[in-house]
Amino acid sequence: MAKLANPNQVYSSIKGNIDAAAKFKEYALSGRELTSSMISNREIQLAIPADTTKTQWAEINRAIEYGKSQGVKVTVTQVK
Repeated sequence: MAKLANPNQVYSSIKGNIDAAAKFKEYALSGRELTSSMISNREIQLAIPADTTKTQWAEINRAIEYGKSQGVKVTVTQVK
């Protein structure tokens, strides 16, 4: 509900995810390690409600452009 009242929070939330993907260095789990050098593409997939407002879409598109500038592809799927 807060993102509806303040659409700029939509951008901030997505930007945080983009920054995390762009700055990923390494992760290990159960003896397996993943490093940034092993990653060829960075992508975030978003599910967006069908009733997303025009103002929220403007913020989403702004985040998509930011993702491009950071080398992170942002894929958006509209859901019901």
